[in-house]
Amino acid sequence: MRGEAAEKKIKELREELEQWEAESHSNAEKAQQSLRLLYEQASKDLQKRVNKIFDAYVDYAGIDEQSACELLSVQESSIKEQATPKPWQS
Repeated sequence: MRGEAAEKKIKELREELEQWEAESHSNAEKAQQSLRLLYEQASKDLQKRVNKIFDAYVDYAGIDEQSACELLSVQESSIKEQATPKPWQS
C-alpha cells in the first residue's frame, strides 16, 4: 500500500513539474517577444532622434546633406584614429 501511495505522489509531482516547465517556457517566450518589441521601438525612436539632430546640424551649418555627411564622416574617422592606440604608445 505504501509503495502505491509513493508512486502516486511521484506521478503527481512529475505532472506538476512538467506543467511548471511548460508555463516557464511559455513565460520566457512572452518575455523574449516583449523585449524584442521594446528593442525595435527603442531603435526606431533613436533613429528618429539622430535624424532630428542631423537635420538641425544641416540647418545650423547652412550646408547640404551630402556635405554634412562628408564632414561627419571625416570627423568620425578622426575620432576613431585618435582613440586607436598606436604600437609605440603601448
